[in-house]
Amino acid sequence: MPLTHETAFLSLLLLNLVSCAFMCGLTTFVQLVHYPGFVFADSQSGTVFHDFHSGRTALVAGVPMLAELFSGIALITLSFGSSLFWAFVLSGVLLAYIWGETAFRVIPVHNKMSITGAHNAQLVQRLSRANLPRTLAWNLRVLLLSSLTLFILYGGPYYL
Repeated sequence: MPLTHETAFLSLLLLNLVSCAFMCGLTTFVQLVHYPGFVFADSQSGTVFHDFHSGRTALVAGVPMLAELFSGIALITLSFGSSLFWAFVLSGVLLAYIWGETAFRVIPVHNKMSITGAHNAQLVQRLSRANLPRTLAWNLRVLLLSSLTLFILYGGPYYL
């Protein structure tokens, strides 16, 4: 099958949706299960536990986050001039918000925890509060991208 504008666009959309859904599931699990469990690490092993968590999470989340970022940028570019352009821009704005929250709120708390240990209840609560908006944004993106995918696949004539 030759690579057409439509197949390239649909491939990027599915890549973006799958990587977003993966990150949504991962951050929801971390928000509800993993971060609250940090307080059970004792003061001696807390830093080691936290550094292990951060290193492994970076390995698991790095590729999907980059795939989501680059496919999202491509979707905005390819949809320019279409009837759904602004929906893809909204998705991109949510993604930019997620990256901003990651860089400026979540990572700084992780850096503090790496020094003081994961057992610090105040830092665990701060981390949970910093991560919540990111988790909600990923959930919103999954809903938006799922709706866009269903509309494009089943909504009638191709819109691009």
